[in-house]
Amino acid sequence: MKKYLLIALSLFIYTCDDDSGPVSGCMTESACNYNASAVNDDGSCWEAVTGCTCADPEGATLDACDVCEGDDTSCADCAGTPNGSALLDNCGTCDSDAANDCVQDECGTWGGTGTTDMCDVCDEDSTNDCVQDCEGTWGGAVVEDCAEICGGTAEEDCAGTCNGSAMEDNCGTCDTDSSNDCVQDCAGVEGGTAVTDNCGECVGGTTGADACTQDCLGVWGGTAEDLGCGCDVAGPSGCDNACGSTAVNDCAGDCDGTAWTSDCGCVAAANSGDDCDDCAGTPNGTAVEDCAGTCDGTAVVDCAGVCGGDGVDADADGVCDAQVCDALPSDQNLLYMNAAGEVYYNF
Repeated sequence: MKKYLLIALSLFIYTCDDDSGPVSGCMTESACNYNASAVNDDGSCWEAVTGCTCADPEGATLDACDVCEGDDTSCADCAGTPNGSALLDNCGTCDSDAANDCVQDECGTWGGTGTTDMCDVCDEDSTNDCVQDCEGTWGGAVVEDCAEICGGTAEEDCAGTCNGSAMEDNCGTCDTDSSNDCVQDCAGVEGGTAVTDNCGECVGGTTGADACTQDCLGVWGGTAEDLGCGCDVAGPSGCDNACGSTAVNDCAGDCDGTAWTSDCGCVAAANSGDDCDDCAGTPNGTAVEDCAGTCDGTAVVDCAGVCGGDGVDADADGVCDAQVCDALPSDQNLLYMNAAGEVYYNF
């Protein structure tokens, strides 16, 4: 009966499986990759080492700190040594020698060198430790004066003399003579050299100003001056640059010359200035005298050479044309010759 049941079960398994055939895999139940469906053990079984689990990768191992797949740091001491004995003291020093661990100083500072002085002040500066004053009080303020009296009031003067009377003036001079103490000058400078001049101004010293002077009239700060012709008198003048001169250049450019400007231009003093006048007295006019001596007259010399004559040269041959007696002037007894050489007498 059992034999038939196993056969039937085997047939069922093969019947329900896929067409790939029997499943191969790890058949060890304690293995991490156990395959319950496997019927053929393929030798792939692996188990986790002690300290690791099947959740870790195949072949995972423990580090020096017994941590699966660890990096040896979880149990490292301050020096980085796994399971080492080195410790970090309160000063940050890492070693395995507890004898050299730092300790707190009197100020509570680890590794410090501070100490507490007699005034209960704790620090690392021994130069500021309190001392006893002359009365024996630690940190007290009572001192000996210059006369070596504890709590006394005697003081040295500026010369270093105990209870001396020397004093330093405003210029830094130390002596017992107050009569030579420096004073302020007019600019307010102690011991300065500025002074008030004769014009009432503060000059010299740090002012940079010069003292006023007298002018030629003796006035302090006055403006009168001698320009070469006397004090407070105008200087040389005129074209001749002489004192009190009013000379000017005439129209010819001569200093104090006599040339004058007429209607005809610049002329000498003796010139009437009419050189350019025409016969009518008009400067640069066009009027002239005719042959009869009349200004701007119309008389002309005719072809016969007679001023105001009536000889006619119509043919322009240079010879007067013939004239009849009736044409001759009736009020003059004159001889006339025509172009043909004929002589006429008017009477």
